[in-house]
Amino acid sequence: MRPVSEWEELDILALIESGTQESNALDYKACDALRATSDHSIDRVKAEVSKDVSGIANAAGGLLVYGIKEAHHVPVELSEGVDPRQTTREWLEQVIQSNIKPTPQGVFIKPVLLTTQRPGRVAYVVEVPMSPNGWQASDKRYYRRRNFRNEPLEDYEIRELMHRAIRPVVKLEFGRLVLARPPGDEWRFELTARLVNAGSMRISAWKVLIDFPAVFLVENRRSYGDFDLGEMTEGGIDYRRFVVRNKSGEPLFPKDHFELFGIVDLGGLTGQQPRPAIEFRATERLTMEAQGDARLAVRWTIYADDMEPKQGVTYMRDLIRGQVTRRFTSG
Repeated sequence: MRPVSEWEELDILALIESGTQESNALDYKACDALRATSDHSIDRVKAEVSKDVSGIANAAGGLLVYGIKEAHHVPVELSEGVDPRQTTREWLEQVIQSNIKPTPQGVFIKPVLLTTQRPGRVAYVVEVPMSPNGWQASDKRYYRRRNFRNEPLEDYEIRELMHRAIRPVVKLEFGRLVLARPPGDEWRFELTARLVNAGSMRISAWKVLIDFPAVFLVENRRSYGDFDLGEMTEGGIDYRRFVVRNKSGEPLFPKDHFELFGIVDLGGLTGQQPRPAIEFRATERLTMEAQGDARLAVRWTIYADDMEPKQGVTYMRDLIRGQVTRRFTSG
C-alpha cells in the first residue's frame, strides 16, 4: 500500500475491488461508527473509537478505515461517507487524544475525498502506530485486536505489553522494481525488502526468513548461494525459502533500515554485505490466480535479539499491482 498521507479515492476503492480482508492490522468501519443515534450515544461512539484505536496499537499497529461496509470481514461497498462539516478530522483526533491513556503519539488521520462516488463526503483513514508500552481505552481496559475483534487482555498479557519499550520493534517493508518487459504478456519485477528498526533500542543480531511462491520466480532453479534454503511445499503451494542474516555485525540503530535484496555485489563498500537479487514475473494467468488465491503470498518471519519471532504475509496480488508499502518504478 502507498503511504496513508498519499491516499486518494482510488486507494479506498482498490481495497474493495481487491477484496482485501480485514486483519489484525486492518479494520473497516461504516460511517455510522462515528455518529450518535437513538440507541448509540455520543459517549458510546467515543468509547468504541478508543477501543478500536488502542486495540490495533496494542497489537502491532495498522489502519482503521471509516467509510467501508464489510461482510464476513471482506469489504463490500462504500458506506454513505462521512460529512466532514459535521464530523471533522479535528473532532476525531480530539476523541482519540482524550479517551486513551497515556495520550497517544503518532496517530495520523487522513481525510480521503470521495469525489466521484460520494461527492461532498470523505472516508477517514486512521494510521495507528504500535504502542510502545500499552494504550488503555476509556473503560480502563487494555485491548488487543486479534481474530477480527478487540479482546481485553489478561493480566500476563498486560505485563508483557508494558515491556515493549525494552524489546526490539521491527517491521518489514516490501516493494518492487519494474524491469524491462520481455516479448509477450509477461511482466518482470525485482523484489525489494527493507528491514526497519521501528523501536527505541539498538538491534545487534537479526535474521529474516522469506518464503516466496516458486511459480512466480523467473529463475526458480537458480541457486542463490548462502541465501537459499531450498524448496518446500505447504498447503499445496511450492515455496522457495530465502534467509538474510546480519553477517556484517553492524548494529541496526533506531529508525535505521537495511535493504535485504537487490544488490549482489557492492564492490567491497565498508559496512555492507552482498545481497541476493530476486526477480519475479506476472502473466495474465498468474495475476488472475494471485487475485483469487490468498495462499499465493510471501510469508516472512523476523528474528531480532530477544524479541519474539514476528511473522506475517504480503499477498502476491499486492506486489504485482504495486500496492505495497513502497513502490519503485523505472523506465
